[in-house]
Amino acid sequence: ATGRESVLHTFAGGADGTGPEAGLVRDAAGNLYGTTVEGGDSNAGTVYAVSATGVETVLYSFTGGVGGRLPIGTLVRNKAGDLFGTTLYGGSFGLGTVFVVDATGKEAVLHSFEGGVDGAGPYGGLLQDAAGDLYGTTYSGGNSGNGTVFRLGATGSESVLYSFAGGTDGQNPLAGLIQDASGNLYGTTVNGGNYDFGTVFEVRAPPGPAVEFTPTYLVFPGSGSTLPLTVTNSGTAPLNITLPQAFSGFNSYDFTVAAGTTCTNGAIVLPGASCIINVTFNPLTTSAESAVLSVFDDANDSPQMVPLSGGAQLASLSPNPVPGSKSAQVITLTGMNFETGAVLNWRDLTSGGSKTVPPLSVTASEITASLNFTNATAAWQLQVANPVGPPSNWFSFEVLGSKYSFVDDDYPFQNATIDGKDPYEFLFRECTSYLAWRMNREAGTTNPSYPYFFNKMDGKVWGNAKNWYANAIALGYPVDNVAQVGAIAQWGSGCGGACSSGHVAYVEKVNSDGSIVVSEYNFPEKGALNHQFNVRPISAGPRFPPNFIHVLYLKLSTDLLNFGNQVVGTPSSLPVTVTNPTSESIPVTGIAIAGANRGDFAQTNTCGSTIPPSGGCQITVTFTPTAQGPRSAEVNVRDTAGKPIKETITLMGAGT
Repeated sequence: ATGRESVLHTFAGGADGTGPEAGLVRDAAGNLYGTTVEGGDSNAGTVYAVSATGVETVLYSFTGGVGGRLPIGTLVRNKAGDLFGTTLYGGSFGLGTVFVVDATGKEAVLHSFEGGVDGAGPYGGLLQDAAGDLYGTTYSGGNSGNGTVFRLGATGSESVLYSFAGGTDGQNPLAGLIQDASGNLYGTTVNGGNYDFGTVFEVRAPPGPAVEFTPTYLVFPGSGSTLPLTVTNSGTAPLNITLPQAFSGFNSYDFTVAAGTTCTNGAIVLPGASCIINVTFNPLTTSAESAVLSVFDDANDSPQMVPLSGGAQLASLSPNPVPGSKSAQVITLTGMNFETGAVLNWRDLTSGGSKTVPPLSVTASEITASLNFTNATAAWQLQVANPVGPPSNWFSFEVLGSKYSFVDDDYPFQNATIDGKDPYEFLFRECTSYLAWRMNREAGTTNPSYPYFFNKMDGKVWGNAKNWYANAIALGYPVDNVAQVGAIAQWGSGCGGACSSGHVAYVEKVNSDGSIVVSEYNFPEKGALNHQFNVRPISAGPRFPPNFIHVLYLKLSTDLLNFGNQVVGTPSSLPVTVTNPTSESIPVTGIAIAGANRGDFAQTNTCGSTIPPSGGCQITVTFTPTAQGPRSAEVNVRDTAGKPIKETITLMGAGT
């Protein structure tokens, strides 16, 4: 601010990159993100970060070819830490790409420019709106070959908003765009105009349908309750409901569309008119649940999403898990019907102790409190007691000491009714249910309709943990005594506690001395920990697991591709990244499309017959609707981690 300059990083011209032509984006911590047009492992450019202290990290090195080459535009960063940008060259047709690099450094091509009407040569950076849609320009291509303004939907489908004719309207947009509150876009062309010296232009947001929800979220008073959601078309053109509504999130199976819904697939809602979606809440657990309702239509921001929640008084805790600390921490509890004068009851199930503390603040739906959780890993419970009436449910959660900060327990049934049946046909809050969740989560398949790992696979029943050794061998999974992160530790009996039915745990870490760290549910060494989460180290000795089951899996970047609305006969493509996060090669036995409208979808892939350890490949699905209306299919990915196991990617789209 005083005008003094300091060099934060000097590029060496090799792996760290060469030629940073684009601008920078900055996150809240002061880290800077940018691109270099060359350099990196393949001299095709990089995406890099420079910390607030000047330390540079190459997040991704472009390989050229279909992955893109020469990233020249300024990046866009979303709240999740994903970085979106363009490459001038490369892609499936060599004419540029729109790409994303996620927070872990994995890249996916969202769109490859073909050089025809969809454009070629995106020099400028991107703009992202609140709905997640991306906007940019291409230097050439379009109807007249003079460049385009394009939109890339959050699902990856591209549409050209304007093709420059090359006359007074301008020619060859070189830079990115800005957008006003009404959705109008503004930019420049380097050529064209009245004197052929360039223009400043506006591309107006086209008239069309728009969606408003009343209310903007649904909170259900209890099990079996049904609430209406009003969908109003506040736009200037008819709104077409293109696909059935869908639920997503950990508790998506707790919500269903009920009778009386008029926003049905194919319904037309005129400007100013409304339709109704009735949603019923039937939770599998005794605690509050949450999910998201997605509404698919032909408005620009489709699908629109509505938060859903319901259940017991005490709904959620933030942060969860709570990081252990030697000083007091502020936590936030959400729920229903909290009253002034409410107090907070806590109990530490692992180390013992319980107490009542006054909160820092109380509203009808939120309580903040300051508590000292110590720096030890433990299972805790909290309860809210109002001045009058019964207390809330006890809410279970974990405290993770700093030495176990790498453990991530997001098991969605922490407060489920003990030994009720989970979506994978195991019993809630048993060790087997927790392991099924972890195997599915690691495979990227959290949708319970398409599990990767479940109780009844290929005619075998996993059953109690003591049977998992025999069933794993029968299903063809490797079983040995070698500990590996991501493996299932299995005991037939005698696991250091009352394990008459055996026990299974997830291997979180393998130490250099051979000891391991596992996470688990329902380890009955301590009575208070029954049906609770636990993390513990295990050294060599009688408690060390005799068996390790290696459930190899391929991880998918998504289990749903929604192509949105598309003109019949017009193709568009979306990518799915497949990775092998294990330390062993996984053979791939087949990738195929199935389903009612499989003829509308095609796939190509770079997976080959085997994916090496820590390797990956890409599946590109192309949707070309053959008829109007909703179209759907699925991609089945089969590997031989044991007997051929299927992972499913749901495909959705609509012909217009």
